Amino acid sequence: MNTKATTIIHAFLLWLAGLGICAAQGNSIDNFQVNQEGGKTVVRITTKEPLKSVPPNFSVATPPRIAFDFANTVNALGRASEDIAQGELRSMNIVQGADRTRLVLNLRRPVAHQTTVDGNTL
Repeated sequence: MNTKATTIIHAFLLWLAGLGICAAQGNSIDNFQVNQEGGKTVVRITTKEPLKSVPPNFSVATPPRIAFDFANTVNALGRASEDIAQGELRSMNIVQGADRTRLVLNLRRPVAHQTTVDGNTL
């Protein structure tokens, strides 16, 4: 096979790999906002595409945390952590893996939480 044909084949394979990576990423976390509403701390996470359901989540008592796993989602915030210091919320961290992004809310103490989805807002 000549060099030009080999180069074209390699370019095509790289293009296909790029398509696969883009398709696997699918969604992105675009905004993270914290407000005090009626004596409660409200966290709003906005994604590029609407969420079909509440992402899998869990809480840990020691250290107190609430974590959300966003499948096929990347972090588009431009930061991986933020100090919050509002109500019981101390800070947040985002860790991006191969097939998911985990958002962790670091708390002052364990608290009950309620999660709802409204389009692309969690």
